[in-house]
Amino acid sequence: MEFSKISKLHPCLGGEAHLNYGRIHLPVSPSCNIQCRFCKRDCNDNEERPGVVKGILKPKDAVDIVKKALEFCAKITVVGIAGPGDTLATTDTIETFKLIDKAYRILILVGRC
Repeated sequence: MEFSKISKLHPCLGGEAHLNYGRIHLPVSPSCNIQCRFCKRDCNDNEERPGVVKGILKPKDAVDIVKKALEFCAKITVVGIAGPGDTLATTDTIETFKLIDKAYRILILVGRC
């Protein structure tokens, strides 16, 4: 997909897109390939901050979540992969990208820390 098209559909890239389109972040990346001293990645129900999730989704479950999200809000154009782990350093991320791309070719797929 060309950057000009992505920039019109990606709500994080400014312009009118942030008013008209949405995104979803899926916590499928369970581990991190680096251990920063300042970063505390975790799974728990008590905190809401970057690097913390309530649980990790399996790639197949992530596709089901995207389906439900699109039924609720058809204006979602971006699927982001979230942690608590490094989003692009796991096979779960690659598998999730493949499954979502197969089911929803129109969506923009991105990694997110």
